[in-house]
Amino acid sequence: MAGIAKAVLQLKENQLAPGEEQLHQMGKLSLSMLADLLVAFPLHQASKAISIAQKDEQIDQYYYALSKEIIGLMKDQETSIPNGTQYLYIIGHLERFADYIANICERLVYLETGELVDLN
Repeated sequence: MAGIAKAVLQLKENQLAPGEEQLHQMGKLSLSMLADLLVAFPLHQASKAISIAQKDEQIDQYYYALSKEIIGLMKDQETSIPNGTQYLYIIGHLERFADYIANICERLVYLETGELVDLN
């Protein structure tokens, strides 16, 4: 998450602010995945781990929609390139964070069932 904090510090005011609501929802969903995992892991809830990992698909949808929007804005307005780059870093970190959570969910399923599953 340090990468996100560093990127936020690089943002310039009054410049490109793409889909802030989507970005906010993406962040909230990522954090809710972590909170759910922190409950499911010590209780060895493989079924809960599967449902948590399935949320990664929604994170991926946010990522693709936001990256498309940001790149489009960067093409249209050269002055938006510095902020656009930082937003791309932020959404990339959030997407990867959710992938890590899904990977941990896969390990939890394996611990409980002995089955290797691909959840993301």
